Amino acid sequence: PKQQGEDITWRHLPLPHAYVDDNFPVQHIDVSRDGTQVAVAGRRGVALYNNITRRWKLFGSRVEEQSITCKALCWWQHVVIVVNKVKTEHELLFFPRTHLARSSLLHESVLPRQRSPKFIDCNEHYLILMTSDCFFYQYRILPSYDTERKIGKIQLLLIHQVSMASVTADPLLLCLLPLTDDSGGRTTTVTDADVNHQLPNAFESAKCLILSANGNLSLANVENNTQILLAENVEQFWMSANHPQRDLGEILFAHGHAGLQVWFPFVLGTEIHALKLMSRDQSRQFDAE
Repeated sequence: PKQQGEDITWRHLPLPHAYVDDNFPVQHIDVSRDGTQVAVAGRRGVALYNNITRRWKLFGSRVEEQSITCKALCWWQHVVIVVNKVKTEHELLFFPRTHLARSSLLHESVLPRQRSPKFIDCNEHYLILMTSDCFFYQYRILPSYDTERKIGKIQLLLIHQVSMASVTADPLLLCLLPLTDDSGGRTTTVTDADVNHQLPNAFESAKCLILSANGNLSLANVENNTQILLAENVEQFWMSANHPQRDLGEILFAHGHAGLQVWFPFVLGTEIHALKLMSRDQSRQFDAE
């Protein structure tokens, strides 16, 4: 992760031959929100990289590795969540970053049949899943801790499901936004009280950024099944990491036909209809790769 005052740098990350020789090409990749963990998945299995120790973690059993056909993955804290296809069904698997094995699973559950998962993402408390036919599921993540404050098991509570086919056409990318309080600020992390009690109703609605194949970037409110169009002809978007010692809010970047567009601050509270476009610079050029 970039430290305060440092320039952004790029580093080539070779994948271990022990993984890519059997599972090339890489089909999925995700980075944890703190930037310290990387998960990649090829034809089979999953490989994890720790950006602090600079070491890879692989399955100890090749049989278990080859039993994983990853269709989507994401990080929740330092737990990697894998959507695994098993014949005609899909299952959710939660692995700790320290050990890739069935015996170390923190959670395992079968997803609804007749649905093909396309995207998953997490924020502090929730997991969202969108299927290929734009059916949306929102789960509450409920961890339980051992005496050493380590996560022992995780439960999922389905709190919302809705079809968004009428408002979302052929989504390409999906990002679940951080939770906000009534003032638009970010909420804190999970506490012991949260594990046994529901969050207030104000937190129950998930808000997502969705990029469609037609280039429309929209902010979707799952609770009322509505969208706000933010930009057109967008090719890619990304969110900034909020500095923990500065109350700057989130920053949304989008790049496409209009160049680089920036929304700052990207407020998700009552000011959502007044998002401000700060820059439209068409001189910014990005490598097509």
